[in-house]
Amino acid sequence: MKGNLTVKVVGIIIGALVSLLVGIKGVKALENDSTLTTNYIDNVYAYHYKNGVLMSYGKLPFRYQNGKLAYCIEPWRVINTNVYNSTDDWNISNYTNEEKRQMELIAHYGYQYEGHDSIRYYMATQELIWLFKDDYVKWSNEYSINGQEINVDYEKNEILKLVNRHDLLPSFSGSCYTSYLGDKISITDTNNVLDNYNIISDIPYTKDGSTLTFNVNKLGSFNVKFTSKCISDNNSTLVYYINNYDSQKMASFGLSDIKSAQLNITSNKVHVRINKRDNNTKDLIKKEGTIFKVKNLKTNTYISENLKVNKDGYANIDLEEGKYEIEEINASKGYVVNKNKKVIEVNSNVDVSDLYYDVDIYNDVPKGKIIINKIDEDSNKLEGVEIGLFDKNYKKIKSIITTKDKENIFDNLSLGTYYIKELDTLNGYLLDDKYYKVELTYKNDKTYVVEKELKLVNNKIKCDIVYISSSEGKKLKNVEINVYDSNDKLVYNGKTDENGKVVIEGLPYGKYYIKQIKVPSGYILNEDSYTFYVNDSTCVSSINVTNEKTVMPVTSMSCNIYLSLCALFMSLGIYNFVKKNN
Repeated sequence: MKGNLTVKVVGIIIGALVSLLVGIKGVKALENDSTLTTNYIDNVYAYHYKNGVLMSYGKLPFRYQNGKLAYCIEPWRVINTNVYNSTDDWNISNYTNEEKRQMELIAHYGYQYEGHDSIRYYMATQELIWLFKDDYVKWSNEYSINGQEINVDYEKNEILKLVNRHDLLPSFSGSCYTSYLGDKISITDTNNVLDNYNIISDIPYTKDGSTLTFNVNKLGSFNVKFTSKCISDNNSTLVYYINNYDSQKMASFGLSDIKSAQLNITSNKVHVRINKRDNNTKDLIKKEGTIFKVKNLKTNTYISENLKVNKDGYANIDLEEGKYEIEEINASKGYVVNKNKKVIEVNSNVDVSDLYYDVDIYNDVPKGKIIINKIDEDSNKLEGVEIGLFDKNYKKIKSIITTKDKENIFDNLSLGTYYIKELDTLNGYLLDDKYYKVELTYKNDKTYVVEKELKLVNNKIKCDIVYISSSEGKKLKNVEINVYDSNDKLVYNGKTDENGKVVIEGLPYGKYYIKQIKVPSGYILNEDSYTFYVNDSTCVSSINVTNEKTVMPVTSMSCNIYLSLCALFMSLGIYNFVKKNN
C-alpha cells in the first residue's frame, strides 16, 4: 500500500514536471476544435508515387480547417472525418523541424503569396509539400493515369527560388546615405530580394524592379524599414490530427521568423542658389564680379565672406537648417551694390526646384542726374526759363521750367548721352538755341547717382537810347546826365556832344530814369526825372529834353539913367574923335 502511494506521488511529480516543460515550450493541444471543409477542383487530378509505385490519387482539393487553408502532409492516407484536433506540437507530424521550416517557407512563398494566387501555384505548393514523402507527383486533367499531364515546374521553380533567397536581406541593409533637401536618391538591391519585403518610409519613394528612388522632401534623419511579407497574421504552424491516426493529417503553416532590414537617409543641408537679377528686366545678370557675405544669425558668425557669383549669374552655397543673412559687398560692373541685406530661413518648407532653393537678389544700374544752373551774365539765377532734355538722337524726352528756390534737375536718367537745349527764355534775354552734350557714364559700384552740372548763361538783350538836349532849337553841348535803374542804381554817366546828343549804349531790358546833373552856362538845369523803358518797342529810341536859357536880372531907375548917360558920353566922344581925325 505504501509502495503504491510512493509510486503515485512520483507519478504526480513527473506529470507536473512534464506539464511544466510542455507549458514552457508553448505546446497547445485542443480536441475536436477544428472543422474541415473541402472544395474540389474539377479536371485536376494528382497521382502520388513512392519507389516507383502509385500510392494514391484523387481530385485536387482546397481544404480549410476553421477557415484556414490546410495542406495535406500525409498524401497516402484518406480522410474519414471532418472533425479534427489541433496542436502546435510539430512532433506529432512525424516530420523534422528542418522539414517543418522548409514547408513553412514553401507555403509562405507559394499560393497566397503576392502574385501567386492561381490554381497552378496552389498545385505547385501542395506538390512541394508532398514531395517530402512522395518521390513523384503527376498532375492530370483526367481521372486517368494516362490523361494529359499538367506541368507546374515553372511555378515550383519560382517558389523554390524565393525559398532559397528567404534569408537574403536587401544588399543595402544597414547602409547610411547623406543627401540634400530635394535630392532624389536611387538605391539598387543587388541581392534582388526587394519583392520579398514590405517597405515603410517616412519620405516618398518609387520602386522600379530592384531599384528604390527616394524623394528627400524634408530635412532630418529617416529610417527606411523593410519587413518580409506575410500572407496573413498567422505566425504559427498548426497540425490537425485525430487520436486514432486513421485520418489524414493536415497543417496550416505560418512563418514566425520575419526578416527585417533598414537603411538610413540623413538630409541636413539645402543647396541654395543665389541669383543675381536686374531689377528692371528681372533677368539674370550673367557677369562675374558680385561678391556676398553669408552670416549664420544663430551663431552670429560668417560662414562665407567671399561667395562669388559666376559668369552664369548665380552663386551656390550649402546651408544647414537655420536663419541666414546675405549681404552684398561688391556688384558686377555696370551695377551698384544692393544695400538691403537679405534674410532667409532654411527649413523643410523651402521651395526646392531643380535641386536648389532659389534666392533672388536684385541689382540696379546707377541713375543719372543733370543739374541745370541757369543764370544771366551777372550770375543771377533765372526763373521761368524752359529747358529741354533730348536723347542721343536729338529726340525730346521732357522739359522743365527753372526756378530760383530749388535745384533745376533732370533725374532718374539711364546712363548714356543726352543733349540740353533752351526752349524758351525770359523777356529781355537772348534765346540760347545751342545743344549742349552731357555724358552720364558708370563710375563704380558704390556710386548710385552719376551727377553732371551744366551752367547755362543767358545774355540780356541790350538797347541804345539817344538822349537829346536842346534849347530854342539849338542843340546843347556838354549837358551831363546820369541814368538810374529801377533800384536807383547808377548805370550810366555821360555828356552830350556838339549835336546835343549822348548815346546810352547796351541798356538791358528794364525800367530806367534820367536826370541832368550839369548844363552849360547860360542855361537852366532841368531837374525833372525822365522815366523810360527798354523793351522791344522802345529799343533804339530817343529822349528829347529841353533846357531854358538863363534870364538877366532887372536893375533900379537911377542905375538905368546912369548907364544911359555913360552911353551918351561915350557916343559923343567917339563922334568928336572921328571928326577930328577927318
